[in-house]
Amino acid sequence: MEERRYIAPSNFKGGRLIFGMYRISDLIVVAAGTLLTIVGCIICFNSLSGVALIVGVIIFVFIGGICWLLTTNYSVYHNIMGFCIEYLDYFVSNKNYVFEGIVNYDEEKDKKNTEEQSEKL
Repeated sequence: MEERRYIAPSNFKGGRLIFGMYRISDLIVVAAGTLLTIVGCIICFNSLSGVALIVGVIIFVFIGGICWLLTTNYSVYHNIMGFCIEYLDYFVSNKNYVFEGIVNYDEEKDKKNTEEQSEKL
């Protein structure tokens, strides 16, 4: 698993980011969300009325808000989208936990020891 968390000054990567806070993938998400919100609201205003208009506008504004929320800063991670990617990667990846606590039982070694002890008797 690839580790992407770094403890560094807050302005450490500011020179490599667009506007000091966005990567290209972040800008694509924000642009797509904003475009979808604007186009969806225009379509809703032109074709719907009443309660359907309000529900349509709320849905499209909610989509745009989620896109903006995903690209906001989040503690040690770059942004919330980076945190979600790491979180998903952690749960999807295969983990191998080898038990080597107080007792480390080896069957072959134990079998050899019991054979040697039975031969001595």
